[in-house]
Amino acid sequence: MQTSNQMSTYQIRKLKRLVEEKTGYYIRDNDLFLQAFTRRSYRGQYGGEDNEVLEFIGDRVLEYYVVKALVERYGMLNRKGEYDALMEEDGFSRLKVDLVNNHTLAGIIDEWGLAQYLIVGKADLLNRADEVEKVRGDLFESILGAIAIACKWDAQVLETAVRRMLSLDERFGRGPARRKAPDIPLEPEKAVVTLKEMADRGECPRPVYETFGPDSIGYSPTGMPRWAVRCTVADWGLARQVTASSKQMAKRYAAWLMLCAHYGLPGGAELAGDARSGPNWLWQDGRLSPCAP
Repeated sequence: MQTSNQMSTYQIRKLKRLVEEKTGYYIRDNDLFLQAFTRRSYRGQYGGEDNEVLEFIGDRVLEYYVVKALVERYGMLNRKGEYDALMEEDGFSRLKVDLVNNHTLAGIIDEWGLAQYLIVGKADLLNRADEVEKVRGDLFESILGAIAIACKWDAQVLETAVRRMLSLDERFGRGPARRKAPDIPLEPEKAVVTLKEMADRGECPRPVYETFGPDSIGYSPTGMPRWAVRCTVADWGLARQVTASSKQMAKRYAAWLMLCAHYGLPGGAELAGDARSGPNWLWQDGRLSPCAP
């Protein structure tokens, strides 16, 4: 960390070139550039502007383009013009949080070696502010905020900066995700075994099954017991619940719907609808149909 913003011309140029290499954008204005590194503690002692508003701007830019990247990667418009997602909402939320949390951002700042250039006052120096994850995460966002101001909100510049700063192309690639279905036949009768074997091979977490019997969900109009099984695979951001007249049938088709939804499979004649159309299904008269929770 530094207690002065009076860097040499050579130091500033070197630091600006490093930021350009990592973000794809060169911030020409020295004052704006150094503001991104300036903490409130320095402003309190010596005056001038700090990086807090730039951090606020960068936070909003970061969230927008991360969500855009996830939406483009994990879904697309279908023939009806509807957005067809490969994950549930909580799956998108978890991925977004993983990408933009302070631990992730601080780790990137560490890789780039930028925390040493923070411009701080005496309090931050004594408290070793550069060792605090949030401080380093704020620096990441304030650099992005400075880019937003410098490029006058050029959408292409900002999207490129976010993709490069987070290495999104290396993480996800470009374009919609295309999942390759496993070699094991995706038949309803084998769905529970298929999920188990996938988990054994480390291809997904172990599925979690929750069972609800007639004591909690009652009986059909003809007096048959109702069983519901909810299958969840955490990393897929998916859950499917099937209600049927037997526990075995409900579990089988809950697992099968998970595989169909995850791999975008049509499901065959037994499936009345798209497996990605909702989490709750009813098995009745030899067919699966979406139903209300």
